Amino acid sequence: MSARALVRINAVASFLAASVLAQDYRRLRITNRCPAAPIWIAHEAKADIGPGEQNVMIGPGQSHDFRTPDGLSATRYWPKMGCDATGGSCTLGGSGGPGEACVVRGPGGDDYSRCAPPVDTKFEASFGRQGGFCNQAHQDGCDFIDVSLVDGWTLPFKLEMRGPWCSRASTTIDCSGLTFDQCPVAEQFTAAGIVGDLRAINPKTNGVAGCYSPCSK
Repeated sequence: MSARALVRINAVASFLAASVLAQDYRRLRITNRCPAAPIWIAHEAKADIGPGEQNVMIGPGQSHDFRTPDGLSATRYWPKMGCDATGGSCTLGGSGGPGEACVVRGPGGDDYSRCAPPVDTKFEASFGRQGGFCNQAHQDGCDFIDVSLVDGWTLPFKLEMRGPWCSRASTTIDCSGLTFDQCPVAEQFTAAGIVGDLRAINPKTNGVAGCYSPCSK
């Protein structure tokens, strides 16, 4: 089975971001490059739902510009597929989080047993002050971003950074060739003396829903 969509993420430098209102900056655009199916984007900021709609549906070939107000920090965005009309009951990416339907809230804490394994392809960022000079010593006008595969991955992606200043020579991270077929099924864990299957299985569908990183297995 192959991952079915390519998520294109455009992170725009703060001083060139398109803004609608003074406090409604939108420095993050996510594009669905899958030609045949929609994706949904869940997001959080400091363990709560970030600004704007949760579970945004993005149709084939379409884009969505996410709100990124000044000082928005510790954000995380991840894609989902095969969802119902509300962005729940997904076959891929339904790993829980604030406002997610698979999480059962109770007096004893949150129950994630109905959620998919948390191995999502993630975009993470902290956004600085719009129009401010980027001084890394004070982090006032800087945007800090990364694409995380530390837990594993679900969908392939391509990240494009736009703007005149960047701390890295490359402004593109291209992981558009990822497929579930590349997920190791017999990974050697030498220190533990075992062989592991890194495929993540959705407990509802019993289908492959992602690939663990070796450190998270």
